[in-house]
Amino acid sequence: MKEIADYKPIIIGVDHGYGNIKTEHCVFPSGIQKTSAALASDHVLDYDGQKYIVGESHLTYQGDKTGDDAFYILTLAAIAEELKLRGYAPDANIILAVGLPLAWTAAQRKGFREYLRKNESPEF
Repeated sequence: MKEIADYKPIIIGVDHGYGNIKTEHCVFPSGIQKTSAALASDHVLDYDGQKYIVGESHLTYQGDKTGDDAFYILTLAAIAEELKLRGYAPDANIILAVGLPLAWTAAQRKGFREYLRKNESPEF
């Protein structure tokens, strides 16, 4: 059985905007809403026992994008969408390329990196 490290890495870039989340192949509004309903929609992310409706609204501005799980969940949604559009299996070996506005880089780079790496092998 193959391990994740055996798969060729896939680079996925994610721009974490307050209005929209952007990747190479998709753009969607940066809103998420937790739900308990069983929905048949392409815009529902199932992660850690919770379901999230993704992309039906926009987030409000926050000075620190690591204050809650919103941008983490949106990152997982962006990865899922890119994998689907590229035709890759969900157990891909991903290199995530992200950035912060220049004004925030010095103060938030380490915290944002740790935030996005809090689960090395998320299942969603």
